[in-house]
Amino acid sequence: MPVDEQQCAACKVELEKTLDHMEAALTRSGLEYLAADAFTLADLTYLCYFQVFAPAGLADTLETRPALASWWVRCSAREAWKYTLGMAFVEEKALPQDPLGREKPWDP
Repeated sequence: MPVDEQQCAACKVELEKTLDHMEAALTRSGLEYLAADAFTLADLTYLCYFQVFAPAGLADTLETRPALASWWVRCSAREAWKYTLGMAFVEEKALPQDPLGREKPWDP
């Protein structure tokens, strides 16, 4: 399916607005994280989205948002996050041996 460039541009404009709000909230509150001075579910929720910014060509969106860029550095440096990214959830070596000899245990 071809990429709808107009839709992508419209979505980026909407994303920029959201990032501006997040930047303003972090700056105004003076908090280390989105909802508190401790890492919370709010941070984890957004961390997943921010993880795909670079592969999606959006890494530059943080260049003009220092508070948000700092938040991203803090969150993405967490050992638990690095461990999660390094886990092999669907790699062959991580799968248990299937007693029916199927290549993937979820195959019929």
